[in-house]
Amino acid sequence: MIDYGNVKVHIVEQFALHNYKVYVYQLLNENDIVVLKIGEDGLRSWVKYSQHIAEIPPTYEIDGRFARLIVDALIKERGVRPAEISKVEGLYEAQGKHLKDMQDIAFRLLPEKPIGVKLARP
Repeated sequence: MIDYGNVKVHIVEQFALHNYKVYVYQLLNENDIVVLKIGEDGLRSWVKYSQHIAEIPPTYEIDGRFARLIVDALIKERGVRPAEISKVEGLYEAQGKHLKDMQDIAFRLLPEKPIGVKLARP
């Protein structure tokens, strides 16, 4: 039985072909893996493989240009954001607020017209 909480995705880029092999899988134990297969008829099934075989067929292959279109649409139309980007955006937002706070503190503590310095107050 598939535990969807433990399903993983692995992507292998094939540089010369400009495409990606996408594996949707779950490790069953140290010897076995199940990989999601999508048939030509669109039916999905899980196929069990030994992790020791040389080549496990991917769930599907996707052209690099098509992959870019999908990613762009997910971001633009559905607001899907990679976790790493969301973290960085949060850090920039926090940094901006911190700098604004520091600027406010500095302008409260500095005299109105410091000698020899021109300040642009916000």
